[in-house]
Amino acid sequence: MTGNISILSNFRHFNGGYVVFGTDSKEGSITGQGTVSNERMSIERVNYVKELDINLMSVSQVCDQKHWMLFTDKECFVLSPCLNKPPLEKILLTAQRKDNLYVLNMNEFTPFGSVSCSLFSWVYFLRTKDETAEILKSYILRVENQSNQKVKVIRINRTLIESARSTLADSKLPLTFWAEAVGTACYMRNRVLIVKPLNKTNYELGFKRVPYIGFLKPFECLCTILISHGVLPKLGVKSEEGYFVGYSSQSKAYRVFNSRTRSVEESANVECREHITCE
Repeated sequence: MTGNISILSNFRHFNGGYVVFGTDSKEGSITGQGTVSNERMSIERVNYVKELDINLMSVSQVCDQKHWMLFTDKECFVLSPCLNKPPLEKILLTAQRKDNLYVLNMNEFTPFGSVSCSLFSWVYFLRTKDETAEILKSYILRVENQSNQKVKVIRINRTLIESARSTLADSKLPLTFWAEAVGTACYMRNRVLIVKPLNKTNYELGFKRVPYIGFLKPFECLCTILISHGVLPKLGVKSEEGYFVGYSSQSKAYRVFNSRTRSVEESANVECREHITCE
């Protein structure tokens, strides 16, 4: 859109209605249309508004001609359409085009410093509801110490519950193992789920390193637990059978259900038979 008719070629008169511009809501009428061009490019369908004192450029109109646009804090560049798309790690935010507008997804519009805190998940299992306040204070203090930022919003993610429900339904374990399923779903979500457009896991965003996942095991697969505590008889049994039900939150150990003691225990000395599950 321009108010300088001398720069327009192929000009034709037509009534295009009115536009409002400026801080004082000044009105102008569109009375014609033409083409603006130089030695390298041309822009068609440029509206002529006599009352306009400056030249206005439509980003969507330039992009329709397959050109790229680059904005800085001081100027704007219209680039050649032969450029390649930048690598994914260089893209910090995306805006999808709807008609002639580019609409930002505000769910992605989050400072990098708080991304790891808002996406990384922890779960706490309470015996009674009156433990909530103390656990919540401890959690907030832990997050603020790790991120050096204040916690403003805590979200409850139903994805964990749905994932745990699916895990438990797929296994042959009873509903009494719901807490183990939720804990495992949270553990897996932090290390496997890729966050777009950063193309990193929640663990990597939170701890600045790529997680090792070679030790992950199928939920409720059969396992052998090495007895490493107490004094064993000379010819006594050195291992017991059980099922894998999760990962320890305090150490590098597995959580397993011991079939003999009928209890869940933590042990690093576990051999899982991943192809055999609970019957």
